[in-house]
Amino acid sequence: MAWPLFLLAAMTAGLGFFEASLGAFLRAPVPHENTWLFAASLAPALFGVLLAWYEFGRKTAPQTGFVERNRAVKTFFLKRWFLDDLYAFLLNNVVYRVFAESLTRNEHRVIDRGIEKICRFTVAGGRIFSHLQAGALRSNLMVMFAVLTLVGFYFFVF
Repeated sequence: MAWPLFLLAAMTAGLGFFEASLGAFLRAPVPHENTWLFAASLAPALFGVLLAWYEFGRKTAPQTGFVERNRAVKTFFLKRWFLDDLYAFLLNNVVYRVFAESLTRNEHRVIDRGIEKICRFTVAGGRIFSHLQAGALRSNLMVMFAVLTLVGFYFFVF
């Protein structure tokens, strides 16, 4: 990770030297009235460099760092900012309890009951058609005659 960061930092610093010509190339005006922004962005970087020198660069420095000396901060960084605990909490309390339970309830109420009703309709229809196709020739002829009579009546009247 050090080499990609070093490369990006070098490219950013290099582009900073060509600010005016790059601004002219992009046809964008270069603002010069925000000097406080430069100081505000440079101050944390200088603070980090001075802190590193104070902890590791001095001759009398303990070279252990403030993270090693402070148990709470060390635990915070070893536990990766407690992000795994936060993700587990969100999964258990939001995803599983809110969404998964409501979707499971919806599946049982809507989908399972709907499929059950379709199956009951299919079975009932099968029972009705099994009586019609039970080999009773008179019943089949009677139904066919009734249907043809209704179709003929429809065409005769309308």
